[in-house]
Amino acid sequence: MELLFEIIFELIFEGVIDAATSESRRVPLPLRIICTVISVALFGGVAVLIILCGVVCVTSEDGRIVGALMFIFAAVYIAMLTRKVVKFLRNRG
Repeated sequence: MELLFEIIFELIFEGVIDAATSESRRVPLPLRIICTVISVALFGGVAVLIILCGVVCVTSEDGRIVGALMFIFAAVYIAMLTRKVVKFLRNRG
């Protein structure tokens, strides 16, 4: 069952990313916009979850170091995503 969910998620996720970054005219513009919104929501959701885990860890007594590491990881994750998007947009234009 886990393998089935993994395959389905991978197909959907990769399809959304490929459609959102497609230069082909075969993929209609509204579909590319919807796929871009879904991609941003997925990556943004992961960033929010990392930040929330960091907040939960910082508020506990023993998890301050883990919480700080989670915040650092979230910052690196967001910086790398921003770098990827900027690089993609520069190559497009």
